[in-house]
Amino acid sequence: ARARTRALAEHTYEHRMRTLLATILVHEQDRIAAARGVRSFGDARAQVHGSKPLADFLAGFPEDAPLTLDAIVRDVVGRTGPLADEEAIFLFLHQFQELYLSEALV
Repeated sequence: ARARTRALAEHTYEHRMRTLLATILVHEQDRIAAARGVRSFGDARAQVHGSKPLADFLAGFPEDAPLTLDAIVRDVVGRTGPLADEEAIFLFLHQFQELYLSEALV
């Protein structure tokens, strides 16, 4: 019972994600800041290297449209048929942002 109580208090998915985000932010802050130069889907396509599926996915958006996770998710949700891996990843990132990042930033 003590072990279960401790696991629930210290070792949940939320704890792991907070640790992961903190680690990424500390170790990758320069790279993250540099990536903020990506403003449009065209910018993103120009920087995609080695991922044809991702480049093809991004090609479905207008070149000068602002690159936002919300725009991608709106598009994915409006599609029919099975999800491509890239679509599923963006949906996961959006859900993660909604559930954990907004709470962590408060």
